[in-house]
Formats: sequence, C-alpha cells, structure tokens
Amino acid sequence: MPPRERLDLRLSWRESTGRWSLSGFVDNVLDKTYIRHSDMSDRRTGYGANWSQRVIALHPRFWGIEFSYSVGVFR
Repeated sequence: MPPRERLDLRLSWRESTGRWSLSGFVDNVLDKTYIRHSDMSDRRTGYGANWSQRVIALHPRFWGIEFSYSVGVFR
C-alpha cells in the first residue's frame, strides 16, 4: 500500500458549564482519492498475484456538525 496523507479538520466549542458542546468537522479536506485496501490474493482471482479483485477507496470529502448535551451527572 503506498503512503498517503489526509487532512481532517475539527472545530469545537464547549459551553462554560460543560453541559453542551457544538462541533463542526471536515474530513478529507483536499478531497484526494486514496486506496484504503486492495485484495491481491491469487487463490481467489485465479489470475496471479498481480491481479486485484477488490479495491476499497477512502471516503471523499464530507463535513458535518455535532451537538451534544449532558443531562446527567456524568460530564
């Protein structure tokens, strides 16, 4: 597997009492495509060790927002 670099960002804010927090994130900021896994097993493909049967890529860029609120004693 060749080396790869991926840039993920997260910005979080926690309320002063610690009861709730808000976060925004972006994963794979540069939207680069990398191979996460490649199955190179010749016993499954029948075409020799250099023929890949399955390749799994990393996820493309995605973003989201997380909100959490603590209602109990455990914060």
